[in-house]
Amino acid sequence: MLDVVEHRGLLIIAGYEQGSGDADAALWVRRPSDGWFKVLPDGGDGAAGDQRINSVQGRGNKLIAVGTDNASGEWDAATWLSKDFGASWARTDSGLHLPGNDEMFSVADNGAQFVAVGYRSDSQGTADVAIWSSREGQQWALVSEATSLFANPGNAAARDVTAIGNGFVAAGREALSRFEREPDPAVWRSRNGKGWDSLESPYSARPHNQGIMSIVAWRNGFLAGGFDSGAGTFDAAIWRSLDGVTWDRIPDDESVFGGPENQVILAIAEESGLLIAAGVDGIKDGEDASVWLSLDGEEWRRLRPDEAVFGGDGRQTIRGVVVRGREIIAVGGTQESGDWDIRIWRGQVEAS
Repeated sequence: MLDVVEHRGLLIIAGYEQGSGDADAALWVRRPSDGWFKVLPDGGDGAAGDQRINSVQGRGNKLIAVGTDNASGEWDAATWLSKDFGASWARTDSGLHLPGNDEMFSVADNGAQFVAVGYRSDSQGTADVAIWSSREGQQWALVSEATSLFANPGNAAARDVTAIGNGFVAAGREALSRFEREPDPAVWRSRNGKGWDSLESPYSARPHNQGIMSIVAWRNGFLAGGFDSGAGTFDAAIWRSLDGVTWDRIPDDESVFGGPENQVILAIAEESGLLIAAGVDGIKDGEDASVWLSLDGEEWRRLRPDEAVFGGDGRQTIRGVVVRGREIIAVGGTQESGDWDIRIWRGQVEAS
């Protein structure tokens, strides 16, 4: 499970399912009236090659899912559309199969158009930010190639995007050249989904290997979560901005964001002033899922439930999180016996 959203009373989880053969794109939908049901949007037998859905977005009765598909031998951006609240799906990416590898990581909607972000790579292995747009989710256009802003011959990818007013803010990481081994966090902004600006990089100091994995707009501006490897291992990191243009780093408190081995924030969400960041914490091959909580975006605390909740044998990770009032729904996976199994966590935050 790679993402979760709430839309008109539905909970929709995006991801993939792999049995003895290829991985198939999969969605899980929960309706208040009849509980959970699983949908394989490419059909019960799936499609050739591997497919996965990284993100899903709703508008009216529509649901838009984005991800990737390697049926052609290369990874191609992939999109799916449902017009009946997730009951049935159709592929809508016929014009997206371009040379090289590309993938959509996230999709957002400003009410007039959908924007998906990810990366494209060439035969030399260099990756550039890729941005696609669609008015109704049926026909998509690659808009990042229309500007030299994303022609960086280095290593760059946009991991998440959020809509704000008529525009969008995307975030990820960007290296200065193909030889750069320590990318910086990067933020891009668009007023209309077509033209984009590169904003001040929200890094704290170089040389660090840092990156933003998730971004959210809220009443006090923007928050972005990710990682910083300046201490030798990965520490969780959070950046903040009032306007999406100028960024600063939340002070790195080792007791909150650090610890033995690695901590990474993979998802961040907000509802009614309650901010939740989630990801992983611990040693490689034995990491546990982890959650951080804040009420103001500045003071954070790491929740430490017992091992039976977020831990266990092997690895546990949270990839997506949504807040509904004081209820938290987190999704991801657990790898206890060699294979990854889906996992859903549910928590309740007491009113202060």
